[in-house]
Amino acid sequence: MGIRVGVPKLNLKVIGVGYPRTGTYSLKNTLQILGYKCYHFEDVFTTPGHAQIWTDYITKEAESGAAPPLSILLAGYDAVVDFPHALYYKELRALCPDAAVLLTKRDTELWATSMMHLLETGQQIRD
Repeated sequence: MGIRVGVPKLNLKVIGVGYPRTGTYSLKNTLQILGYKCYHFEDVFTTPGHAQIWTDYITKEAESGAAPPLSILLAGYDAVVDFPHALYYKELRALCPDAAVLLTKRDTELWATSMMHLLETGQQIRD
């Protein structure tokens, strides 16, 4: 396998594989305190161009089974948590086999209640 010109090398040290509403935002904050530059779902919308990259991927490539352009999306980051990246933990592990993998979990009923609240109101509750 050759080196692809123009595609940044991914250098993640931490891969968070927990679903949203399982403490991923707290994990992001903790990793940042420890000095990591951490990508979280909110970065999809606050990083210029990333929402469009995900939209293009979902509408044009996801059905083919191709992975999203993770090396482009996560260039410059050394940690990632939350969706949509948690869905691609196998691909991330293949790209960064030495990265630590952290799984955040939550009681199923509390998780469902929190997710429903978020989806129905658009308001986040931090509990």
